Amino acid sequence: METNHFETDRIQQFNEFNIIPAIRRRLNQQYLQRRVERCKYSYSISGDLSWKEVSPTLLSGDDTTVCIPRRTFLTSMTVSGFLFPLLKACKNDGTKYPSLKAFIPGEPDAPNPPWIGPINATKILYAELKDVPVTAETKVTVMISRHRPWDGLQEVRTFEVQRQSGDPQDSTTRTYSFIPPFPGDFRDTQLVFFQWFVDIQQSADNWLLLTNSPRQSFRIGGFTSEQTNEALLAIQESILQRFDGPSDPLMIPAVPTHLDRCLRGMGVAYVRPQVSGPIALMEPQLLFYLKRNDGTFRLVGWGYGQDHHGLDSHPAVSPIPWEAWFIHEAGWHPANGGFLVTPPPADEDVPRGRAEMEEPPLPVGFNGVWHPRIWDLHIFRRDVGIPFMEIFDPTLTNITGCENWDQDWFFHTPDLDVQPRG
Repeated sequence: METNHFETDRIQQFNEFNIIPAIRRRLNQQYLQRRVERCKYSYSISGDLSWKEVSPTLLSGDDTTVCIPRRTFLTSMTVSGFLFPLLKACKNDGTKYPSLKAFIPGEPDAPNPPWIGPINATKILYAELKDVPVTAETKVTVMISRHRPWDGLQEVRTFEVQRQSGDPQDSTTRTYSFIPPFPGDFRDTQLVFFQWFVDIQQSADNWLLLTNSPRQSFRIGGFTSEQTNEALLAIQESILQRFDGPSDPLMIPAVPTHLDRCLRGMGVAYVRPQVSGPIALMEPQLLFYLKRNDGTFRLVGWGYGQDHHGLDSHPAVSPIPWEAWFIHEAGWHPANGGFLVTPPPADEDVPRGRAEMEEPPLPVGFNGVWHPRIWDLHIFRRDVGIPFMEIFDPTLTNITGCENWDQDWFFHTPDLDVQPRG
């Protein structure tokens, strides 16, 4: 089954490393593949600083010293306290390192249920740290973002997580559970990214990254990319049977939104005025056409809309990914088929503004129809492969006679929406 492009676009490129970019760049430039000889244990630190990726090499040297790469977090340290049993285990079989497992909610081996149900229902992330010495002091944090992986600290929340109270204090296994303080920030159909980190205390003011989980993701509501693809194919089959190839879209009935002007990447847009109420995926409100040489109209895409009343009004229609929706800006549709945007005033956090909109005064000498902001979803036809969800279809950008549209007409939700509260 072909993977939905939202999954590949937002996950694949971020699976190549497991820690924040600043640390990764620093490791690549200074630390990787550095070794200190003359020590009994030499470590090659991998890109994610996971103990699982550390390979001990037995050399001649003092049993009481461990060496790690030059100019890393430490240059050398005496084996004592928590490190002694760890290195003793390494000497015996080379496999006993602290390991961290983070569970995706709802997976078969996960102790935490899937994130579904009412927006204020409790939602839990769970992690398990094994083979850590009993006396070790650790600090555990989890990073979490919505819709796409973070590429900077401004797009992610970091929470410190306490060890579960029921854990035996003399156990080498520690369990951690995290409940977001604002569960309503996480809605059905959202894509959630998270990553766990464990630091270990070296001295009163010195903490060293011990291990971290991979950056992982899951879809709230439990549906998969494969289920989205299957639904898109079924929707396309039904809609093509009903709306492809009319001699005149007005007979559907459907009314052009920009007269007969063709918009680059979309085609000529028509709205079905009789379709209203809750979104039904088999009943699109928008139809996009290109005229064939024989005079009939080829359906190249379709769409859905819902009134925008702030980010809390975002549609959640399973199995459509949350991030497939975008905003069609408020504005006037003049009689010439164009569009004049009337965005709300910008504020410090959201340059495009987020205030509730009311119909502005009609410009002098202007004749047209105004609408407030609208949540939009566009799906474009694919005769081979999975229908394409995006503002415009890149395969339709070179159609003769189509006009450019201003990027202020359509845009995805502000970056602020990536960051849950905390």
